[in-house]
Amino acid sequence: MTIALSAKNKLGFINNTLTMLNNEQQMAIWQRCNDMVISWILNTLTHDISDSVIYAETAQILWNKLNFRYGQANGTKFSQLQNNLCQITQGSSDIATYFSKMKSNWDELIAINTIPSCNFGAAHSFVNRDEHQRLIQFLVGLISSYDTIKSNILMMQPLLSIDRAYGILFQDEKQKEIHTSTYFTTSSASMNASSGGPINGGTTKNRTTLVCTRCKRMGIQSINVTS
Repeated sequence: MTIALSAKNKLGFINNTLTMLNNEQQMAIWQRCNDMVISWILNTLTHDISDSVIYAETAQILWNKLNFRYGQANGTKFSQLQNNLCQITQGSSDIATYFSKMKSNWDELIAINTIPSCNFGAAHSFVNRDEHQRLIQFLVGLISSYDTIKSNILMMQPLLSIDRAYGILFQDEKQKEIHTSTYFTTSSASMNASSGGPINGGTTKNRTTLVCTRCKRMGIQSINVTS
């Protein structure tokens, strides 16, 4: 919702940075925009919730009521996200799906646990520490078939970024898929050739019967070679 309001240059109606003006003409414009923002918010709510806040006079009052009722404390949300990260593993998912699950939780953690600005390099150190922690979490949840490449990534100095590690694992997954597909195609062709025709008793079309041009018998003509 905040992204949508910001894109439409209406975020000031909920964060108290755009107040009602005394000028009558400008006040009418402000009221019209305020009502528009209220209607946008109400349209995103369920019927029961919208009925309980429909008489809010301004978008800011409406926003504050919803935030007070349903806003989750940062401590509770932080604990929930950490618990989610501990439970997420690759399982039967591909690399892209597994990474997306992890990243959605990482992004929420960053949003509620921002690092204060610093002019002495401390903030950069904290960012690197969190990046390495996310890399370890991502690698730990991988299935056993990636143990070798996981060990190689962990032995690199300095440690790779999470995006770079994801790129390597994604390419390795695609290479395995190509290798598996090629193996089955080659095996199928070998079985077909060894059986002299299609697999499972199929028939071969356009098969030519050889006839000896000398004795007119079926088979291959024998040639006598005299020295």
